[in-house]
Amino acid sequence: MKKADAKLTFRSLPKSMSPYMTVISRSGSFERVILNMPTSRADSAWGVADSSYQVDDADKDTLEIVY
Repeated sequence: MKKADAKLTFRSLPKSMSPYMTVISRSGSFERVILNMPTSRADSAWGVADSSYQVDDADKDTLEIVY
């Protein structure tokens, strides 16, 4: 997959802002997600996942948002 085709990208967040996620769709179809995150990985927004946690469908090419 080319970098331009990536479904997830990260963008640096100014210190005065809280992290947020941008979901982009085109013609009703999921296009990509942009995570706007602090540059410091020590920031609590990054959290820490348990290394034994298994992610199902990690290679999935769609996004479903349930409200």
